[in-house]
Amino acid sequence: IIVSASFDLDKADFGVFTDAKKGSVSLNIFSNKAKSAVFEVYDLSGSRLLRKNLTLQNGSNAFEFKLTTNVKMIIAKLTSEGDKQIKKVFY
Repeated sequence: IIVSASFDLDKADFGVFTDAKKGSVSLNIFSNKAKSAVFEVYDLSGSRLLRKNLTLQNGSNAFEFKLTTNVKMIIAKLTSEGDKQIKKVFY
């Protein structure tokens, strides 16, 4: 399942891709400048499943993380420089 969203993290584009069979969540982030970000994944009850500190480069950035969970929907949150974006994603 692919969820893509455009939002204002200094003109960043953020896509989340999940693969429950593989047990992973992937990110594609386009940033217009180098900066730090934090990526977090929660279940619907609010329990944090994953937290990663990211260093974004100017341009395209790709990350993949292991995520083992039995939940069917996750909440993906990306925070950078005081801005945040939250998306619900089927897992």
